[in-house]
Order: sequence, then C-alpha cells, then structure tokens
Amino acid sequence: METAIDSVELTRLLPIVASAQASSRGEPFEILGSRPRPSQDVSTREQPGRSHDRAHGDTGDSDRHERWGRRTAGSAQDDQRSRRRTAAGAAGSHAARGTSHDASRSRSRDVPGDPASRRAPTTRGSGEGRPVARPISTVHRDKFLAQLSVEHIPIAEELIRGGIPAVRNRLAEQSAAALRDGRPAIAPEPILSLAEELLPSVNLASWKDRAETARTLGKTCPLHDLRSIVSAASQLQLDEDAAAIAAEFSRLLTDRVAALRRSWEGRIGNLLKKGETLEALRASASPPDRGSRVPADLAIKLATAASEALSPDASEPTWMELLAAVVSSPVHRNVHPAGLPPSPSAAMVSFARRYAGVVPGLAKLLGMAMPPPPVKSAG
Repeated sequence: METAIDSVELTRLLPIVASAQASSRGEPFEILGSRPRPSQDVSTREQPGRSHDRAHGDTGDSDRHERWGRRTAGSAQDDQRSRRRTAAGAAGSHAARGTSHDASRSRSRDVPGDPASRRAPTTRGSGEGRPVARPISTVHRDKFLAQLSVEHIPIAEELIRGGIPAVRNRLAEQSAAALRDGRPAIAPEPILSLAEELLPSVNLASWKDRAETARTLGKTCPLHDLRSIVSAASQLQLDEDAAAIAAEFSRLLTDRVAALRRSWEGRIGNLLKKGETLEALRASASPPDRGSRVPADLAIKLATAASEALSPDASEPTWMELLAAVVSSPVHRNVHPAGLPPSPSAAMVSFARRYAGVVPGLAKLLGMAMPPPPVKSAG
C-alpha cells in the first residue's frame, strides 16, 4: 500500500505461497481489526455536565443541527437581499474534496529511483510497523474560513468535507429533524445558492493546501500526487498566487519525470552490462510514467540480449521465466529466441504457444505458419 496526500492506494498484490495455501485450507482464520489500546501515558477526564447528557442519550446533535439550520438559512436569505459573493466560476465538487483523481487514477506502481516509491518509514512503540502520518496543510482553508461571517462558516465547512453533495445531505438531515420536532422544513434553495457561490473559493483554498502539503513532502511526494495537483489546477480559475504555485509544480513535475526517466534508462543499461538480462527486462516493463519509451539503441541491445538468453542452453524454468519477462517488456515484438531447451515438456510448449502472438519470433520455433492473435499478458 502507498499513502498519498489524500488517499491510500493499493499498489501491489503478492501471490499466496502454494504451501501456505494448502496448509490453511479448511482451517478457520480470524480477521484482527485495530482497536484502541490503553496507554499508561494518557489519562482521560470526564467534562462536567457531559456524562449526564450521554447517560440520558442526549449528545447535543439535535441542538447543533437546529442552530446550523437557523444560522445558514437566515444568512442565506440576508445574503440574497444584500451582497453576492464573487467567485471565479464553479469547479466540480470533487475538487472541494481535494481528490482530483483524473490524473492519479492511472495505475500506481513502484518506480525505480523514485524516493516516493520506497516503503514509508515506520514509528516505534505502540504503533510499531505502521506508516508515519504525512503532514496535511490546512493553512489556506483556515485563512479562507477566517474571512467568512459566522453564519457562512458551517456551509463552507460542509463544502470542504464533501462539496455540494455534503451540503445537500446536511440540509436533508436538518429538514428531517425539524419535521420530527413539528417545525417547518428548511428551504434548501437559499443555502444551496450561497454554497454555489462559496464553492470556487473553497476549491481554490483546498487546492493550495494540497500543494502546500506536497511542497512540505519535497522529494518524497509521490509522483501521482504531483500529477494530480498540476491537473487540478487546470480546472480552477487561479489567482495570482495560485498561478505561481501551478507554474512551480508544473516545473517540479517535468523535472521529476525527466530525472526518473534518466534513472530508469541507466538502470536498464547497467543491468545489461552486468549480463542480468532477466532483471533488465523486468525493469523495462516498469517505466516511471506512461509516456516513457526505451531509447532505440537501448531497445536494440535489450532485444538482442533477450534473444540470446532464450537459447537451448537455458534450463526450462529459466527459459519460461525469461519468456514471461519478454512478454511484459516493450521489446517483445523484436525478440527472436535462439532456440527451445532440449526435449521441452508439454507445459512449456503450451506456455510458448500461448504467447507466440505477443512474441512473433516464437512462431518459427514452434512450427507455426502464422503467429496467433496476441494475448494481454503473461499473468
């Protein structure tokens, strides 16, 4: 798993060892969830007057809900009659949540040479083995909230939590609570209108906080987070400060990708020099970004080394492992195996036939007149 600025992403699934799978078959297992553990260093004290409320089932939610509805409804109606807040166009509510995944939804993977792809550091003590929480900036959102009137703050907070849908849900809760108490339902139109006006400014403040968090992380900031920040900037109308931040992160992203590409190409070249063809093929299948391509001269060297490694001198397991790496590599169509191991097993011939469409050079070795249609992967 990889912890990002605003999410946790699953990057790799490890296969279950066959022996362990067989030994656990038919045996029940228990899922252990995390639960709070008492600490000798932490003491708790009941706030006066609160234990009685909880004992009688009163958490104060209904009072807070009623106050939220009265404040936001009255403020919105006043705002309709007096001033209208100016905002720089509506971005989607997804930007308010700070989760612009249009760029970060691309498949996350470990990138050789990228400090952000390394395992997150862990803390010691009661939380041993758990990733350290990354700092999340709220400077710009706090500054924005401080400029609002008291009546508008609850609406802005809901926008920060979940955009317009969060405001709608909150209004629905307030209306339901009012009806249960015999009071009239809250009219949603004035509040939603005000929320639409506040949304662009909320989006911009949230985006600035994401950028501030990424700046704090420095070189350890995941590459997909940088892409997400740069991509989200195009969905907002930026002020002068935000435009400078967007330009800064665009340069950071360009420099980071260029450095990772150089490191990736250098790693493949070094592995070929050491004669580690299998590892070079695997490295070529993990570029730092989708736009990375193996340079032509390096691709020729890689394809030649792979063709020579797939020779009759290789053992059957090694030959199949090399073929699987070739299938996933960007040079699979340029590899022409030198030969099959002597007396190949039926399983190996079947495996080779399966990927003859991906590696056309296999067809001649297998006595096929024409390679079959390629399959997707060697999984």
